[in-house]
Amino acid sequence: MLGSVAVSKEIGGFAGMFEALDQGTVKRGTRDPRIGEEVSGTVVKIGADAIFVDLGSKAEGVIEREDLLDAEGKLRVVLGDRVRAFVLAQRDGVTVLGTRLGSRGAAARPGGRGGEPTGGAALLAFQSGLPISGKVKAVNKGGVEVEVAGVSGFCPISQLDLQRIEDASVFVGQDLEFIVTKFEAGGGRPNIVLSRRALLEAERAVKAAEVIAGLQVGSAVRGKVTKLQLFGAFVDIGGVEGLLHRSELGIGRTGKVSQVLTEGQEIEAIVAKIEPSDDPRKPHRISLSLKEVAAYRESEDAKRYERPVTANLGTLADIFGKLKK
Repeated sequence: MLGSVAVSKEIGGFAGMFEALDQGTVKRGTRDPRIGEEVSGTVVKIGADAIFVDLGSKAEGVIEREDLLDAEGKLRVVLGDRVRAFVLAQRDGVTVLGTRLGSRGAAARPGGRGGEPTGGAALLAFQSGLPISGKVKAVNKGGVEVEVAGVSGFCPISQLDLQRIEDASVFVGQDLEFIVTKFEAGGGRPNIVLSRRALLEAERAVKAAEVIAGLQVGSAVRGKVTKLQLFGAFVDIGGVEGLLHRSELGIGRTGKVSQVLTEGQEIEAIVAKIEPSDDPRKPHRISLSLKEVAAYRESEDAKRYERPVTANLGTLADIFGKLKK
């Protein structure tokens, strides 16, 4: 198994790992998982550029270290952790794994290589729903041209971000991640349509679920006012949208929302209600209140200065009896 794998720093990192096969430093497996298959395994070795994974059944895998870094550049796994990934390729008896496609290990060269079809990584991303990395090359009519795994794809401008994009040229040169929403093989290059927005929405949904799980009716939250309406204001509370109705602003019937709030303002509010919603994009409706903030603060202050009861002193007679002694 991979527990006996030994890779020296002189080998040259991820790319050099394959050269090590000829030197007998990496043990070959006897069963190769299929490309596109989702697998899980145990981290058995952490190298400078590669993470080695024992997949069981005499199979072994390797995944780029970069693929397992968090937003701060820290490695998300330690020895013994279980990881889930997709099979990106088979190289000289080693299974190349990844949580996304289009990286060095997965990229198919233009025209195909080793039996891989042109745009094979993009096809795998389309079939599996796995994100694929790409570089924005240019702005064209209605969107941007993106190079993904050695082939050209198209991302409509409406699918480039969560917000409306006025100038797509600011994305040129950036390495981003996309979901392949369409893949049509042709006589030459495949027709590939991408969406970054779909990926961002999925990530936002996961984050929203985590935020909602931590919310409680009556608790205080901090948020940013994102939009003012006649009936109230929408507030972003950690990636989840809450509604602050004008009746919860304490402005009376004739007051205006804009007299109390401005877009972009940071506020503290109280969670008044959490109700299920029929909208799959927003499965919960969160109602907020400003009127309840003062009462909440008074309650918290009262708890802070409340004297603890240390012991039962007994009756008045008991107390005087103790004093005489």
